[in-house]
Amino acid sequence: MTILFFDPTEYLAREEVRLLSASLSFPDQVLGVVRSDTRTDAEGLAALTELLTSGSSPTYPPGCPFGGVLTLQLEEGGEPRTLTLTLSSGSCSVFTLHGLSFYDYGGQEKLLAIFPNCQSGR
Repeated sequence: MTILFFDPTEYLAREEVRLLSASLSFPDQVLGVVRSDTRTDAEGLAALTELLTSGSSPTYPPGCPFGGVLTLQLEEGGEPRTLTLTLSSGSCSVFTLHGLSFYDYGGQEKLLAIFPNCQSGR
């Protein structure tokens, strides 16, 4: 397997990259289960793209567990692509690509508002 390093915040903002669907698996800390939700609608995908492309690259936050997985189905120049991001599932709002760099996306509440079936206690 070849792992390419690139900035996912910049990649998702490229004009030739189109987000087709997004699936989130996220641990429910209250019930101790993993919840899943998928978005394919334009409004939800636009909100997710905005959230992810506004991410900044912070120093790795110590103590943040990474239990969430966000799988993005994309199209770039007519070719299908899959991008899998790992998300912090504690109080941090950080995602990583291959564990090589970490991006603060500005708040789990914003992410979970896009994926309501993943909200804790539902």
